[in-house]
Amino acid sequence: MKRNILFRGKRIDGRNNWAYGSLITNGEKCYLINPDNLEIGCNNTIGNTSVQPVIPETVGQFTGLKDKNGVNIFEGDKINVGEIWHGDMVESSYIGVVSFCDGCWWVADKEVIGSELDSISIINGNMKVIGNTYTN
Repeated sequence: MKRNILFRGKRIDGRNNWAYGSLITNGEKCYLINPDNLEIGCNNTIGNTSVQPVIPETVGQFTGLKDKNGVNIFEGDKINVGEIWHGDMVESSYIGVVSFCDGCWWVADKEVIGSELDSISIINGNMKVIGNTYTN
């Protein structure tokens, strides 16, 4: 089985854009290493060009799923969920935030008191990324 384990985080260099790659943490600091630019030096050291320091609070993991437009869905993304059918009943559309809980990816509807959770696998194909919790 091959899965794409990928993380993203906001760069700390002030460019206000995302870095993508494998996650490395060192105490309170987080770094992402882009495997496409990875340079392995003498004694198995990693070159600085591939290591990107990121803001720890913005780091989120790729869910392995894409929205209906082919956009990768990450932890912390805000998504618009279309109507969901549960047998004969339909649940109206809503906006929620992607999170990881109890071993599964979920969409938490922050607008509903009690925070409804829908398994992201149930609503797969009926979602659209509209932002994230870190920039909008």
